[in-house]
Amino acid sequence: MTANQRSRLRAALQRRIEDVRKSLQNAESQLPTIEVALPDAMDRAAGSYEKEMLLEKTGKDRKLLQHLLRALASLDEESFGECVVCGEEITFKRLEAVPWTRYCIKCQQRLEHS
Repeated sequence: MTANQRSRLRAALQRRIEDVRKSLQNAESQLPTIEVALPDAMDRAAGSYEKEMLLEKTGKDRKLLQHLLRALASLDEESFGECVVCGEEITFKRLEAVPWTRYCIKCQQRLEHS
């Protein structure tokens, strides 16, 4: 991988990290405003559902943020861009699309179909 490609991936990772952090901050600021102690049962149910969905989204965002930060930290290591299953180099095109991926396309497909 060239220095220019690494630079492009670094910038993409940093942008995505910033986006996920903003999303997390937004979701966390909304949590206290969701009412689940309302007198109407329908309103309570809707509030509980909304809160549960927001908590699920923040959990997924936190996990994605961990993947992004790990990818950014390992960008300068020799193993960045190497599939953790087969050891083959992950194509730059795939890394451009999903810079935090740990799998080549073949191994990813095998994982999804197993």
